[in-house]
Amino acid sequence: MVAPNLTSSYFTTASGTKTHHLQGGNPSGPLLICLHGLGGSTETFLPLVSSLPQTHSVVLVDFPGFGKTPLTESARPLSIEGHVADLGDLVTSLQGTSSNPASSGVVIIGHSLGAIVALHFAARYPQIVRGLTLIGPGRAAGHIPAVRQRMLDLAATVRKEGIDYAAAAAAKSNFYEDTYA
Repeated sequence: MVAPNLTSSYFTTASGTKTHHLQGGNPSGPLLICLHGLGGSTETFLPLVSSLPQTHSVVLVDFPGFGKTPLTESARPLSIEGHVADLGDLVTSLQGTSSNPASSGVVIIGHSLGAIVALHFAARYPQIVRGLTLIGPGRAAGHIPAVRQRMLDLAATVRKEGIDYAAAAAAKSNFYEDTYA
C-alpha cells in the first residue's frame, strides 16, 4: 500500500544496492527520513506520514532485503556501516536533486534497527544531521558474554533458516502465547 501523496523510486548506491524509497511532502523542504526496524519496511511508517510536517521532503527507506529493496550479493554481508554508507549516498543524491541546499540538513526517524543506523549515521555525518527521533533503539549489551552469544546464535540461525525464525522468536519472547500461537 502506497499512500497517494508518496512516489515510489529506486536509487543505486555506490555499493550497488538498488534502494527502494517512498518520497512525499515538500520536495524543496528539508529532508525527513524514516528508517524501519528489523522485519519492517517503508510500510512501517505509512500510518505516520499524514502526521509528519508537509514542509519537509519526507523519505521512507527500505533496507536491503526488506520491502522492495532486494538483497543482492553486493549488499552482503549486511552491516550497520553498510546501511550508513548507502544512506549517505541516498541523502547526497536527494539533496543534489532538490532545490533545498545540503546545508539545511536532515532529520531522521528510526525504529529499532533504523534507530541504530540513525545513531551511526549521525556520528559519521554530524554536520548534516539536524535531529533524531529514536524509537526503541535497543541497548548495547554486547559486553555481556551470554547476551553476545545468544545474539550470535540467533544471527546464525536466521542466516540458515530465514527471517521467519527471528519473527517467531520475537513474538514468543514479547507477547503472551495466545497472541502468536
